[in-house]
Amino acid sequence: MPDRLLLLVVGPPAQAAGLTEHLTDPSLDIRVCVDVAEAVRVLQLVSPPGPRMVRAGALRLDPVAQEAELHGRRIPLPPRETRLLHLLMTNANHVVTREQIRETVWGADENNSSNTITVHIQRLRSRLGEDPEIIQTVRRLGYRLVPPPRRAKGN
Repeated sequence: MPDRLLLLVVGPPAQAAGLTEHLTDPSLDIRVCVDVAEAVRVLQLVSPPGPRMVRAGALRLDPVAQEAELHGRRIPLPPRETRLLHLLMTNANHVVTREQIRETVWGADENNSSNTITVHIQRLRSRLGEDPEIIQTVRRLGYRLVPPPRRAKGN
Protein backbone atom coordinates (compact mmCIF):
# COMPACT_ATOMS: atom_id res chain seq x y z
CA MET A 1 0.00 0.00 0.00
CA PRO A 2 1.38 3.45 -0.82
CA ASP A 3 2.32 5.85 1.94
CA ARG A 4 -0.57 7.71 3.49
CA LEU A 5 -0.63 11.43 4.07
CA LEU A 6 -1.79 12.54 7.51
CA LEU A 7 -4.10 15.56 7.51
CA LEU A 8 -4.75 17.01 10.96
CA VAL A 9 -7.75 19.31 11.23
CA VAL A 10 -7.88 21.23 14.50
CA GLY A 11 -11.21 22.68 15.56
CA PRO A 12 -14.81 21.76 16.34
CA PRO A 13 -15.79 18.45 14.69
CA ALA A 14 -18.83 20.01 12.95
CA GLN A 15 -16.64 22.59 11.21
CA ALA A 16 -14.00 19.99 10.41
CA ALA A 17 -16.60 17.83 8.67
CA GLY A 18 -17.42 20.74 6.37
CA LEU A 19 -13.75 21.23 5.55
CA THR A 20 -13.04 17.59 4.80
CA GLU A 21 -16.26 16.30 3.23
CA HIS A 22 -14.92 16.60 -0.33
CA LEU A 23 -11.55 15.03 0.41
CA THR A 24 -12.00 11.48 -0.82
CA ASP A 25 -8.44 10.50 -1.76
CA PRO A 26 -7.80 7.06 -0.12
CA SER A 27 -4.18 8.03 0.55
CA LEU A 28 -5.37 10.68 3.03
CA ASP A 29 -5.57 9.80 6.71
CA ILE A 30 -7.79 12.58 8.07
CA ARG A 31 -7.79 13.11 11.83
CA VAL A 32 -9.98 15.69 13.55
CA CYS A 33 -8.55 17.09 16.79
CA VAL A 34 -10.48 19.43 19.05
CA ASP A 35 -7.35 21.27 20.19
CA VAL A 36 -3.61 21.54 19.62
CA ALA A 37 -2.81 19.28 22.60
CA GLU A 38 -4.80 16.47 21.00
CA ALA A 39 -3.08 17.06 17.66
CA VAL A 40 0.31 16.75 19.37
CA ARG A 41 -0.78 13.44 20.95
CA VAL A 42 -1.88 12.15 17.54
CA LEU A 43 1.45 13.14 16.02
CA GLN A 44 3.34 11.43 18.84
CA LEU A 45 1.44 8.20 18.21
CA VAL A 46 1.73 8.37 14.44
CA SER A 47 5.36 9.39 14.45
CA PRO A 48 6.86 8.68 17.86
CA PRO A 49 10.31 10.10 18.51
CA GLY A 50 13.07 7.53 18.27
CA PRO A 51 12.47 3.93 17.27
CA ARG A 52 9.01 2.81 16.29
CA MET A 53 8.95 -0.11 18.71
CA VAL A 54 9.16 0.37 22.46
CA ARG A 55 10.51 -2.52 24.49
CA ALA A 56 10.45 -3.24 28.23
CA GLY A 57 11.75 -6.72 28.97
CA ALA A 58 9.58 -9.26 27.13
CA LEU A 59 6.92 -6.63 26.41
CA ARG A 60 6.99 -4.81 23.07
CA LEU A 61 4.71 -2.06 21.83
CA ASP A 62 4.17 -0.76 18.33
CA PRO A 63 2.29 2.50 18.97
CA VAL A 64 1.56 3.05 15.29
CA ALA A 65 -0.01 -0.38 14.81
CA GLN A 66 -1.65 -0.09 18.27
CA GLU A 67 -0.41 -3.54 19.12
CA ALA A 68 1.61 -4.99 21.96
CA GLU A 69 3.42 -8.31 22.07
CA LEU A 70 4.22 -10.34 25.17
CA HIS A 71 6.22 -13.57 24.85
CA GLY A 72 5.24 -13.80 21.17
CA ARG A 73 1.50 -13.24 21.81
CA ARG A 74 0.07 -10.28 19.89
CA ILE A 75 -2.29 -8.03 21.82
CA PRO A 76 -4.36 -5.49 19.86
CA LEU A 77 -5.04 -2.33 21.86
CA PRO A 78 -7.48 0.56 21.55
CA PRO A 79 -5.92 4.04 21.19
CA ARG A 80 -6.11 5.15 24.83
CA GLU A 81 -4.69 1.88 26.13
CA THR A 82 -1.91 2.19 23.56
CA ARG A 83 -1.06 5.67 24.86
CA LEU A 84 -1.30 4.46 28.46
CA LEU A 85 0.97 1.47 27.86
CA HIS A 86 3.41 3.65 25.90
CA LEU A 87 3.63 6.09 28.82
CA LEU A 88 4.18 3.29 31.34
CA MET A 89 6.75 1.50 29.17
CA THR A 90 8.78 4.64 28.47
CA ASN A 91 8.88 5.18 32.24
CA ALA A 92 9.47 1.51 33.16
CA ASN A 93 10.41 0.89 36.79
CA HIS A 94 9.37 4.44 37.71
CA VAL A 95 6.12 5.61 39.23
CA VAL A 96 3.84 7.46 36.82
CA THR A 97 1.35 9.58 38.74
CA ARG A 98 -2.35 9.62 38.00
CA GLU A 99 -1.98 13.29 37.05
CA GLN A 100 0.76 12.46 34.52
CA ILE A 101 -1.47 9.75 33.07
CA ARG A 102 -4.47 12.09 32.92
CA GLU A 103 -2.49 14.81 31.13
CA THR A 104 -0.67 12.52 28.71
CA VAL A 105 -3.42 10.06 27.83
CA TRP A 106 -6.54 12.20 28.12
CA GLY A 107 -5.24 15.74 27.96
CA ALA A 108 -5.23 18.31 30.74
CA ASP A 109 -8.47 19.90 29.58
CA GLU A 110 -10.50 16.73 29.25
CA ASN A 111 -12.85 16.02 32.10
CA ASN A 112 -13.02 12.38 33.16
CA SER A 113 -14.39 10.59 36.19
CA SER A 114 -12.14 9.64 39.07
CA ASN A 115 -12.17 5.95 38.19
CA THR A 116 -11.46 6.30 34.44
CA ILE A 117 -7.74 5.67 34.90
CA THR A 118 -8.39 2.74 37.24
CA VAL A 119 -10.73 1.13 34.70
CA HIS A 120 -8.22 1.55 31.85
CA ILE A 121 -5.41 0.11 33.99
CA GLN A 122 -7.63 -2.91 34.79
CA ARG A 123 -8.41 -3.42 31.09
CA LEU A 124 -4.74 -3.17 30.20
CA ARG A 125 -3.78 -5.67 32.91
CA SER A 126 -6.48 -8.02 31.63
CA ARG A 127 -5.21 -7.76 28.04
CA LEU A 128 -1.62 -8.42 29.12
CA GLY A 129 -2.88 -11.49 30.97
CA GLU A 130 -0.02 -13.63 32.22
CA ASP A 131 1.39 -11.58 35.06
CA PRO A 132 -0.78 -9.10 36.95
CA GLU A 133 2.37 -7.64 38.54
CA ILE A 134 3.56 -6.14 35.24
CA ILE A 135 1.58 -3.01 36.12
CA GLN A 136 1.80 -2.33 39.84
CA THR A 137 -0.36 0.06 41.80
CA VAL A 138 1.70 2.37 43.96
CA ARG A 139 -0.75 3.41 46.63
CA ARG A 140 -1.57 7.14 46.71
CA LEU A 141 0.93 7.85 43.90
CA GLY A 142 0.12 6.09 40.64
CA TYR A 143 1.37 3.09 38.71
CA ARG A 144 4.67 1.44 37.82
CA LEU A 145 5.38 -0.92 34.94
CA VAL A 146 7.82 -3.66 35.88
CA PRO A 147 9.16 -5.19 32.67
CA PRO A 148 8.46 -8.91 32.48
CA PRO A 149 11.67 -10.94 32.06
CA ARG A 150 12.40 -12.40 28.67
CA ARG A 151 12.01 -16.15 28.50
CA ALA A 152 15.02 -18.28 27.66
CA LYS A 153 15.08 -19.60 24.10
CA GLY A 154 13.26 -22.90 23.78
CA ASN A 155 10.72 -22.21 26.56
